[in-house]
Amino acid sequence: MKVFAVELHHYREWTETLGYDREWKIQLAQSKLSFFVNKFSLRIDAFPLMTRMDRFLIIADGIRNSHFKNLFSKLKEYSPVELRGCMGYGRNFLEAEQVASKCLNELRPGELEVLDHPDSKVVAIHADVDSFTELTERSSIYSSFRRSMEVMVELQRIAEGHGSLVQYLGGDNFMIFSSLDEFRGILEAPLNEVKFGVGICENPRCAVSKATEALTRIRETRDSKWKVIENVRS
Repeated sequence: MKVFAVELHHYREWTETLGYDREWKIQLAQSKLSFFVNKFSLRIDAFPLMTRMDRFLIIADGIRNSHFKNLFSKLKEYSPVELRGCMGYGRNFLEAEQVASKCLNELRPGELEVLDHPDSKVVAIHADVDSFTELTERSSIYSSFRRSMEVMVELQRIAEGHGSLVQYLGGDNFMIFSSLDEFRGILEAPLNEVKFGVGICENPRCAVSKATEALTRIRETRDSKWKVIENVRS
């Protein structure tokens, strides 16, 4: 499995040059960068995990290395500091992320390392909390947000136990990236309030699309906790 990691080098030092009234400036800069990371990832059929904002990950299987070199070059135009980028490879996404993170620390500012590695099918799991709208209506916006974060922590614990990564999508939606060998262990976890739409495909964008399709079918039929849709090439 492959994960492309990017770091905004000396980002903290840059933020400290903005004065005391800086948090809104930082949020605007992060929002702008997030927009372009998502936009450029979409174009190459990848999917980003924004994580810390000063460091982010992109699920990379099924995508040519040249696309990541171009993406890295484009992002330099929108970053307030120099970037470092590295492709990590491992038995699962968690291991690939750890390899990529270690690699970043060994690079100079502005440096990119993208080596050739074999591709694997991507398993995307779109997780959704049951009756979340009703929870929000009978409690409050912040209470429902707190519940989302509780689910996020639980999903992270389960996913990491199966070599997988989780991204919070907003509301009560989460995306888990896993492998063919590990994903069923996540589905079998004791999370009664969560349903899972699973997509399996050659690249992240396709897998996420299939996962959302599977989740939509669960919502329509209400007859299962999870459903798997695998892309079949004609």
